[in-house]
Amino acid sequence: FTANDGLPRRFPYQLTLSNYATEELTAILIKNISDKLPSSHQMSQTEHNFLGTIVVQLQDLPDIKQKQAGEIEILSNYISQHILVSELPWSSDKGTNCKIITNGVNSYLNQKGLEIALRT
Repeated sequence: FTANDGLPRRFPYQLTLSNYATEELTAILIKNISDKLPSSHQMSQTEHNFLGTIVVQLQDLPDIKQKQAGEIEILSNYISQHILVSELPWSSDKGTNCKIITNGVNSYLNQKGLEIALRT
């Protein structure tokens, strides 16, 4: 409102939305990924927990901090794509699945000139 002093007078009420909590962003990420995967590629609690760790690590990135769920949707697209086309098989081996997820995260981050190393 600082650009136009008359706006507060015309719009006396402001709607301020709070940022999503880490748990909410994690739930959005899990749902978005799960919705894109066939039943043969469903995630266990181990992968859910790992995705929560990823959200904690990434939540302070400017894009995620500012764009919130929209940026989480973009991240979910990268992760889902890696799960579906990875040379590593999606399986009951949770370490392998977390490596696939990490590859998707790093693919997302590479376009921003970043990379993270996550322990699987």
